[in-house]
Amino acid sequence: MRPRSPMGGARGRSGSFSALGGAVAEFLSPDRRRLYLGSAVGNSRWQNTTFQGSGSAGCVLFDMKRSKGQGIPMNLLMNPKPELAGDMTGANDHVLVNAGVTQITFHIVWSGYKSPGAHHICSIDALEKGIPVTRLMLATKICRLFYDYLKAREGEPSVNSALAIGPGKIQFEKLVLVGLHPVQGSNWQADIACDF
Repeated sequence: MRPRSPMGGARGRSGSFSALGGAVAEFLSPDRRRLYLGSAVGNSRWQNTTFQGSGSAGCVLFDMKRSKGQGIPMNLLMNPKPELAGDMTGANDHVLVNAGVTQITFHIVWSGYKSPGAHHICSIDALEKGIPVTRLMLATKICRLFYDYLKAREGEPSVNSALAIGPGKIQFEKLVLVGLHPVQGSNWQADIACDF
């Protein structure tokens, strides 16, 4: 297994190891790096594919049509403008229903903090008021969860300065949603990057 870094895998290279292995291109910006925040489930399929290079089935990617593999800045997804649906790849796809799930257990694991703050768990339904959740709706839900999580951690002491949250450190405005991946069973985690 290759050495881990909280930013971009080995030696902090941009996009070095993703949950999709070779399926995701390097980031175009040298300032954008993936954040490895830890796994929600010990020895998970997601963690294994992250560092061993094989693909991961059931992944949901978040991209703009003009920039495949680059993710979408979370601040654009918080309160998306109507034109974003036209610019986002597969914005109206029913991604969870198409993956055959009715509900996922979504995990935010942030290894820069001690428990219980390091791990947040919530459910995301594949249907909202009987209507299948689209890729854009799912991205917005995930971004709102990250926003709330980061706001709650701001000011707390970090056990890893590279993953500290707050002014001059990692901020929501710099986060990029790249994908959502099954970890184990109904447990899913986001693949995120940060523009440093």
